[in-house]
Amino acid sequence: MSEIEHVYLPLKPNKRRRFGLMIQAATPAFLLILTAVSATSETVGGMLLRVLTAATGVVIIYGSVKDYKSPGSGKWMGLDTSMMFSGMLLIAQGAWMYKPEKGFQPAHMLFIGASIMIFKGVMFPESKVKTGFEINEQTFSFKRFLFSRTVEIPMNEINSFKLTGDKMSVILHSGKVHTLNLNGFELNPDLANELSALVTEFQEGNKS
Repeated sequence: MSEIEHVYLPLKPNKRRRFGLMIQAATPAFLLILTAVSATSETVGGMLLRVLTAATGVVIIYGSVKDYKSPGSGKWMGLDTSMMFSGMLLIAQGAWMYKPEKGFQPAHMLFIGASIMIFKGVMFPESKVKTGFEINEQTFSFKRFLFSRTVEIPMNEINSFKLTGDKMSVILHSGKVHTLNLNGFELNPDLANELSALVTEFQEGNKS
């Protein structure tokens, strides 16, 4: 048996993917700022809510740009917080803008958008998604994105790995090859050797 029972090897998003994550994280912030600017209020409470909403949007945009410029882990940790907090602020702003005597109005769109943000942040949190490689005594697994299919290969069938460009080839003892698409991630030139060493350790542990 191997002394190590489980290994998780995350993949870091490359600059192009970080740009996409930045846009995804900053979109709720732009919505907050636009809502605060377009809202009208003559009360102190309403003015404070508008200032808080706009300030939150600015902070989220700043954090998103900062994360984009600095390569992070395989998880975009600030995305869940910004989505849920933005959703709650939009609900508050929508409640302030809502006019019971009117029919369909902008406040309804804010409620719908806020519900989607909160639902995504709670039910599909970015911080809980394990994208990358997972290795244990029985299987070698790879997951690229949140909703992508998890590729699982029995540990005892793996012979070697080969990295070509942004494609990782998993070569089996039978000669069959599984090709994993690593497009969108920063790739270490020694990744194939690192995976080979980990798999070999587990395979030898299973034999002992």
